[in-house]
Amino acid sequence: MSDSRFGPDDLWDGVGVPESELADSEAHNVEAKLKNARDYVRPSESLRSKVLCKAREIGDDWRADRKLYNATIAIAGCLFLMAITVKSLESWWMAGFQRGSSEEIVARAERLAAERNLRHDDSLIEAYREWQVSMASNLPKVDP
Repeated sequence: MSDSRFGPDDLWDGVGVPESELADSEAHNVEAKLKNARDYVRPSESLRSKVLCKAREIGDDWRADRKLYNATIAIAGCLFLMAITVKSLESWWMAGFQRGSSEEIVARAERLAAERNLRHDDSLIEAYREWQVSMASNLPKVDP
């Protein structure tokens, strides 16, 4: 939002100064006097307290936003690490288990039927039993 009363050269210590009808030399003279008077002019106590209160509010808001940002980053990092850990544990745990699909078992049953001259249902039962034995052999041995 630009105010048309301010020109690009009308800045004094970062504060916009409206264009005036003073000559350049008079304006510079006034600016110099204001700069020199800054050590003598003090804000009233009510203004000072309002400014300090507003500065504290802004600082508190900034700190709260920063804490929320840090917490969000920390939670995202934890979730990312948990996802990696769960995925690696799952792959480690499931490495010993072979998931057999029905297509694999049916294909094995067809091969058994052709090799051993079995009926289709008998070869299917035999293929399923072989798959069960292979799964059981992958389980860790536990002493009773």
